[in-house]
Amino acid sequence: MLTENDARKYTQFYTTSLGNKIVEQETQFISERLVGCRTILSIGCGPAIVEARLQKILPETTIIGLDISKEMITQAPKGSNLIQGDALNLAFKNRYFDAVIFVTALEFIQNNKKALQETSRVLREKGKLIVFM
Repeated sequence: MLTENDARKYTQFYTTSLGNKIVEQETQFISERLVGCRTILSIGCGPAIVEARLQKILPETTIIGLDISKEMITQAPKGSNLIQGDALNLAFKNRYFDAVIFVTALEFIQNNKKALQETSRVLREKGKLIVFM
């Protein structure tokens, strides 16, 4: 199980020059592909660093971050829209999101087939799925 100290160390990486560069490149790549999306779910958001930057680039968009780890969520920037939850049982209505993103998260979900089935359920028809691994 992840400890608060582990989560803090993970988050601190993104304050380094390499960590910042990675987040900037990921955010730019993702934001260019989310044009026109109004509701976005980020599964496995961790401390929501990418999501916070996306929110600044796409201020008219509702971005919800979901992570199973309470410790990771506590590291998120203030004002982030986060939910502690499980990718295998998403607590959202069918066809709710315009886009769903996994940024280095899907590979850590043991039953990723079930996670993708849930993703498909909450993703609108012709919605966008972005997966970074």
